[in-house]
Amino acid sequence: MFNPNAQSGHAALRKGRHSRPYQHYFITVCCTQRNALMASDGAAKAAAMTLHKLHADGHLNLLAWVVMPDHLHVLLQLDESKSLAVAVGRMHSCIAKAVNKSLGRVGTFWQQAYYESAVRHEGDTTRVIRYIVNNPIKAGLAETPGNYPYWNITGWNGVSFW
Repeated sequence: MFNPNAQSGHAALRKGRHSRPYQHYFITVCCTQRNALMASDGAAKAAAMTLHKLHADGHLNLLAWVVMPDHLHVLLQLDESKSLAVAVGRMHSCIAKAVNKSLGRVGTFWQQAYYESAVRHEGDTTRVIRYIVNNPIKAGLAETPGNYPYWNITGWNGVSFW
């Protein structure tokens, strides 16, 4: 049934979005018009290094991530100082600047909206990490996770697989 008051597009994605400290969130962000802006080695490396730096400098608590040619998957944990929108906004901004610089381009980098889901159970966290790590394999970019250089798992007992 058609609802003339229903929100669509970006507003519908934002409706009901909550930020809870210490909650794990699985985030997917796509390049503008799903362009493969991170397909080159230099662009993917710039995105990966930016994510690594954001985590290492304490700006974001990234548990796992993968850089794909036209999108990014991130599992992050919020702290009490940032909302989900602020955390994703910082990530958007820093990666866009780094990758645009590496490509010698200017302009819009990310689609306006992003997808998020709260991860509520420990088993779901493991499932999300497996999805992230296996995404390049599913996309035909690698045969094993070790053959794809643009991913990382951090924060598991202080171990980083960078």
